[in-house]
Amino acid sequence: MLSIVYLLSRKTTNLLKNTLFVILSDLFLLVSGFYGCYHYHPANYHNYYGHYVIGNNQNWIAEINELPVEKEKFYKATVTIQNFNSANAQGKALVYFKKPFNRQQLTPGTCVVVNSKFQNLKDPANPNEFNYRLFMENKNIYFQTFVDSSDVIEIKKAKSFSLINYGLELKQRIVTAFFDGDLTKEAAQLCSALLTGYDDEISTDIINSFAHSGTLHVLSVSGLHTGILFMVLMFIAGWLDPGNRFPKFKLCVVLFVLWGFVLIAGFSAPILRAAIMLSLISIGKYFFNYFNNASINILAVSAFILLLFNPLLIYDIGFLLSYSAVVGIILFEPYLTKLFYFKYGFINKIWQLCSVSIAAQISTLPFTLYFFHQFPLWFVLANLFVIPVCTLLMVFGMLYLLKLTVLSVLINVFTEFVLALVKLSNVSGIGYIDKIDFNLNDSVLLTIALILFTLFVKQRTFTLAISFLLTILVWMLFSVIQSYQAKSFSNILVYHTGGETVIDVKNKTKLFTDNKLNENAYNFHIKNNHTSYNYPNDCSTPITYIASDKSSVLVVKQESDLLLIPFFKPNILIVTNNCIPNEAVLETVMPDRVVCDGSNAMKTLKAIKKLCFGLKIPVYSTKENGFLELPL
Repeated sequence: MLSIVYLLSRKTTNLLKNTLFVILSDLFLLVSGFYGCYHYHPANYHNYYGHYVIGNNQNWIAEINELPVEKEKFYKATVTIQNFNSANAQGKALVYFKKPFNRQQLTPGTCVVVNSKFQNLKDPANPNEFNYRLFMENKNIYFQTFVDSSDVIEIKKAKSFSLINYGLELKQRIVTAFFDGDLTKEAAQLCSALLTGYDDEISTDIINSFAHSGTLHVLSVSGLHTGILFMVLMFIAGWLDPGNRFPKFKLCVVLFVLWGFVLIAGFSAPILRAAIMLSLISIGKYFFNYFNNASINILAVSAFILLLFNPLLIYDIGFLLSYSAVVGIILFEPYLTKLFYFKYGFINKIWQLCSVSIAAQISTLPFTLYFFHQFPLWFVLANLFVIPVCTLLMVFGMLYLLKLTVLSVLINVFTEFVLALVKLSNVSGIGYIDKIDFNLNDSVLLTIALILFTLFVKQRTFTLAISFLLTILVWMLFSVIQSYQAKSFSNILVYHTGGETVIDVKNKTKLFTDNKLNENAYNFHIKNNHTSYNYPNDCSTPITYIASDKSSVLVVKQESDLLLIPFFKPNILIVTNNCIPNEAVLETVMPDRVVCDGSNAMKTLKAIKKLCFGLKIPVYSTKENGFLELPL
């Protein structure tokens, strides 16, 4: 119907036919979107292995389709299920191979035959904690399994050829070449990230330094890296064919190498966006009358193609940041560049690079504040120095792979320079603003405000000015209400963080926290919740006893603290560090509840449950049920 109406509407200027074509087009795209989402969801297939997962061990065959990532106690790999309980099946799963395990056997394209138990991914154990389960579900992974060496029945190579697996093998060879050469560990990690996107072995401290300087995009293969590679390829092609006698052949070679890079990088959303855009622009220049004003249309086409194959990319942070950054560069960079004009062309080029960084930062601001709750203060200067050096590192890395190992000295020196540079701004308050309370409402209203302001700058109408100011006013009103609500209640919060005890005591004016976590564990488990309270700072202090009109809480951290139970007679008893209270004392005090946090072993938890069961005292375990919030 759409095709027929299109053919009819081409030959006439009839408004009704043209309107019908537009309506049918929107309907077609809407239905296609619903179908794409339905088709992508694995649970809609009858042979999805998740339909047959039970609590017992089951036999399954799967193919490893990603480079395994080494953790402290495991090798983590994503696999594609091929057979489940002797029946053909499909679907992705997350597999943790327990050490000791021969990592060389876990290469992409390898099939493993295993007998193990699958389980659902766990929900966050603490409020506002990063939702790893939802993150993996957006990648169509709903189950995980832990595998010992004894659970593996057979390991064999896949029989059929796979282009994706071939790209992963090339990626593995490149990463191995960097790590087995003369490069330092940091240089090998940085080159692997720049050329293949393999950043899993970069330390959290280095990643945080790049994030705080506003240059984290350098570590993940994105449009920046694709653009650099494209420019290098075009330069080489122009040098080999200065007269442009073979434009079509030159274009085919450049696109072939470009998409080979996409294959090695694992088809990530940002690099796919850049590759599709560059391919369409290149084809447009050679075969059609391409003009720069079509950039937004080409960007939209690339997004449509990606979402057609994977609708859940709309939830991917890399996808959102990549597209918003390019939109900002297209819309804002020309205006920012025109603000200042300098006598010397070199300075104008520097200002143009700064304009690109500012434009990208403006358009990605709603997403970066919402997801990361921080803002880099020196992002313009950092990008001005880091990006050129990383461009040289990419070029040197390519030459290094071509056996020019003499460049290892330069690569090591440039790596040290980059790391020293990003660490200069790795100081909270001076280099970056941290713990910015920014929720979904803030992100939406800021996006609307940016759109209205952009339209106002272009059209200069009174209506747009009033709309922008009203949006700012509504945003301020929402912020005041949210801040008041965050501070209007008092509570005690017992977190679950594994082997450490973390307790918050919050009133209407202050947040007290008993927290001995390292920085990485704090950022993962606790930081987002502290940020949501919207306090300028918190007070770190040991917490043993808390009392109010509603309740009294005693925290037992060591054996000597057990002597305080009959003295304080708390109605809530928090037990940590495997301290088991005396039965006679509990019978005398009879607290309303005993809380066991994650620092207690399962053996201790069972003993306390048995003890309290006889006294009919409820027991709450954060290891089993997650965090506990108590009114104060």
